[in-house]
Amino acid sequence: MTPTTDCDAVVIGAGIAGLASAVRLQRAGIQTMLIEERGSVGGLLTATSLGDMVVDAGAESFATRNSSVRELIDELGLNLTIVSPSPAGAMLLSGSNRGRLRRTALPRATVLGIPSRPWARDVRASLGIAGAFRASLDRLIPPNVGSRAASVGELVQRRMGRRVRSNLIDPIARSVYSTPADELDIDSVSPRLREELAERGSLAAAAETITSGVKPGSAVNGIEGGLFRLATELAAEFVSEGGELITGWRVGALCPSGSSAISVVADRQGIQRRIRAREVIVATPGPQAAVLTRQRAPQLSAVLSAAV
Repeated sequence: MTPTTDCDAVVIGAGIAGLASAVRLQRAGIQTMLIEERGSVGGLLTATSLGDMVVDAGAESFATRNSSVRELIDELGLNLTIVSPSPAGAMLLSGSNRGRLRRTALPRATVLGIPSRPWARDVRASLGIAGAFRASLDRLIPPNVGSRAASVGELVQRRMGRRVRSNLIDPIARSVYSTPADELDIDSVSPRLREELAERGSLAAAAETITSGVKPGSAVNGIEGGLFRLATELAAEFVSEGGELITGWRVGALCPSGSSAISVVADRQGIQRRIRAREVIVATPGPQAAVLTRQRAPQLSAVLSAAV
């Protein structure tokens, strides 16, 4: 017989969204279980060892377009210190045609790596002459080209070429958002970009308008010791508040359990476990969430509408 555990709420996915939700629920007196498929928490925020140091292997900074990270730290009283980037600026490491790593400064006047001046020296150092020339053609291309692109990577490649996407946009997208440029939603990360492209007529001009008056390096911050510490501190806070965190379990199904409860079916190495809860929060990537919340039974609809 599969064992069943009862609790008030279940949070599926221990990325930042799941961790923050679980902590808030537990603090509100709602007995919560947090389930993570991987062996560690953090999702896109993860760490790795580099010699004697533990460093970020995922995102290493966060955008400061809004104050959500600072507000989360203050709200929960986490023992974390926000730090600003080095004034020396960021560096890019890329492979050369001789199999060696090439170190270049990240161009300063950019939006998500989109250069406002393609012929600037720091841009040419990253793109080469051919890449800078291709990027400069953006000012000659009609503004509607790429305007309906879904991702930052698609927009930039269509207007400025492959080298801008691969040498500038993708490293920044992976560093700040832990997401490839081809999966980074334009309107989420830079709401003004489409509007400025339509008005200014080119991506370079749009980037120049957006960066005007913005101090280089001021668009991101980090956490002292590594951004991954945000996840580990949230997990520690959740457990200290009495929440139950289980890792290495994969949630495969959500089933109705009575008129006002959901049964969460989790599996690990062929061992199945059921957790019955009044509320469920699905904090997983979109495709996985879509599979979990797909309505397999008519009575599940009403339960999920209030719980998810």
